[in-house]
Amino acid sequence: MDVSEHLGEPQEDLLRTGLVFWAEGEESLGESWESEQDTPLPVPHLFFLVKQGKINTLNQVVQPLQRQALWEELGALLNSRDSLYQRTPLFYALYYDYQNLLVYLLAKGADPFLHDKNGQNVFHVALQYGRLDCLRLLLLFQR
Repeated sequence: MDVSEHLGEPQEDLLRTGLVFWAEGEESLGESWESEQDTPLPVPHLFFLVKQGKINTLNQVVQPLQRQALWEELGALLNSRDSLYQRTPLFYALYYDYQNLLVYLLAKGADPFLHDKNGQNVFHVALQYGRLDCLRLLLLFQR
């Protein structure tokens, strides 16, 4: 199922459908990170997962934080910034046009209003790169 099939639906319906996330050939984190571990995945690995579109593996990182109700840690992880451009994972989901990952990050609490070092947020970048489907998804989460 393609996320674009749901673009006309309200946010609640979008989330209720479960947004069948596709991630073919995605392996688990295995021994490098155990889901029972208390500390979240190191930030550079988070950006790698987002840039590669590995939503199932990212979910293995996010789920334990949610189960333990570590909301502050989850927010810090999802809104972490890269060292070069000060961009969050949401920027990279947008750049690579991973609409499923964009919705996932927004649903988990990623902040679309954070700015990079150039003063742009993901709304600016969506317009700049002509990612109108992504812009539509971003706007759905602002209702």
